[in-house]
Amino acid sequence: MMDEIPLKEELVHAAKSLPAEGCKIAIPAELETQVSSLDDGQRNAVDTSLRDRVALIQGPPGTGKSYVGTLLARIFLAATSEQLLVVT
Repeated sequence: MMDEIPLKEELVHAAKSLPAEGCKIAIPAELETQVSSLDDGQRNAVDTSLRDRVALIQGPPGTGKSYVGTLLARIFLAATSEQLLVVT
């Protein structure tokens, strides 16, 4: 049963998985201005989320987690026709 858990290595064993070659999602031109206005921590969160299979964004209130999450959702939706599940 344990073998059936999606992303088992990342979620159960906290393993850092390397992304598949060339799988990084490109930032659409219409969102590039918003991404370029992020601070270093926010930009790192975006880069990590676009590169890794699983990413966790955490921080104190007022640091832009919801803004970054919304921006990431817009980037993912522009890059694919797949469904997107967002948990906050």
